[in-house]
Amino acid sequence: MTKNHCTIVELFAGVGGFRVGFDRVNDNHKNESPFFSTIWSNQFEPATKTQHASQTYVARFGTLPFFIYSYT
Repeated sequence: MTKNHCTIVELFAGVGGFRVGFDRVNDNHKNESPFFSTIWSNQFEPATKTQHASQTYVARFGTLPFFIYSYT
């Protein structure tokens, strides 16, 4: 890991809009090592059985460590 590196953990990730911003920063500096890296994320909507936001996030970014369950 370089001196200018930031590790990201996404809580309540939704469909991943927050992560898209960090990924775009990395994309705009392709000649450099990535500044941001997302290592963990979670999303859970307790009001629904089908987790649409979680499914969208996983389809877009893969499963990394991604958690789709409630902590309660």
